[in-house]
Amino acid sequence: VPLLYEYDGATWLSSAIPVTTSNELEDRSDLVYDSSGLAVATIVTRAYDLVLARRDGGGIWTTETIERSYHGPTAVALDAADNAHVLFVRSGTDPYEVRYATRQSGTWSIETIETLSSTGRARPPLGVAVEVADDGRIVALFHSYRTGSARLAVRAGSTWTVVSIGEGDDGWYPDLALDGMDAVVAWHDRASGDLEVARVPLP
Repeated sequence: VPLLYEYDGATWLSSAIPVTTSNELEDRSDLVYDSSGLAVATIVTRAYDLVLARRDGGGIWTTETIERSYHGPTAVALDAADNAHVLFVRSGTDPYEVRYATRQSGTWSIETIETLSSTGRARPPLGVAVEVADDGRIVALFHSYRTGSARLAVRAGSTWTVVSIGEGDDGWYPDLALDGMDAVVAWHDRASGDLEVARVPLP
């Protein structure tokens, strides 16, 4: 069972999220806080289901399944209305799919951003990140084993624009923050071992 630890200024407090996971899935979860300061998490269960968990003001967790038989990393962001926007990698077979999910008006909608054939490099992408821009655009970042680089994807309306960032094995374990209309991205360069940071205008 995953535990959320929070520091209240004097003591560490723990809260158990009511799903069953395994050690091999520890790096496939993400956590953010909503506008009321309540935790929202994405978790991959022992059965490889992708779950969204929310904690209410009374400390009670509720969970819902986004997709079953999911493998790979995940990330979650919230918009101004606290709607969840989830980025994840659907894998287990080749090709892999980078997918985006959101739930508004009570229904989950899932779409594929990019299909990543991993022929000769049959492993899922290493890391994903997602943010919501002030103008409502969805900004996603993920590693591609096919190109070795990080891929930046921006959704305006129903259309995704995807561009590569860096070259070679530059894009391992990427992360993302937004600064106005720029994406500030960071990744591990496998060849040099360096942590690299770049500012990229949103496409």
